[in-house]
Amino acid sequence: LTAIDLSGTTWPVLRFQEQYDFGSGDRAYLEVSTNGTSWTPIYSVSGRQTNWQTSKIDLSPYKNQDNLRIRFRIQANNDANVGDGWKIASFEIFEHTGGTLSLPFREDFSSGLGNWITGGWSTRESADAVKGSRILADTVNDLHWSDLYLTLEKNVDLTTATDPQLVFWYRGS
Repeated sequence: LTAIDLSGTTWPVLRFQEQYDFGSGDRAYLEVSTNGTSWTPIYSVSGRQTNWQTSKIDLSPYKNQDNLRIRFRIQANNDANVGDGWKIASFEIFEHTGGTLSLPFREDFSSGLGNWITGGWSTRESADAVKGSRILADTVNDLHWSDLYLTLEKNVDLTTATDPQLVFWYRGS
């Protein structure tokens, strides 16, 4: 648990390295609070990730908060099926500068997630992807009481557009 002053920020982003290994039914949460009492989960992991990976979480909904509390929490179901837990390194919050994308902008996720601040999303191989060989999927399928944000990491320049449209495919339940 820690607190951070985001006063004067425009696009704060949290970045950290992580590994995790959880037993069945166990999971970990990254949560934030503006008052120290009510907590909102903004990222969650379960299962197993044995290689170090970089996770980035968009904190722009909390920009200009002068006392944002951040905590990492593990929820275990106390059965005998346990893993090695959650390892976190290189925790930092920085002001994101992004850049600009020009039109037309197209994403099929086959080249990875380099254009995105993922916060709970990953790419997976798919035989039924409309274009390319990968799809975007949430990493926690049963986090129904929280939101998983996917944020485009750059601004899109629409100054020359006359009728811009956003088109995407969605499958879910």
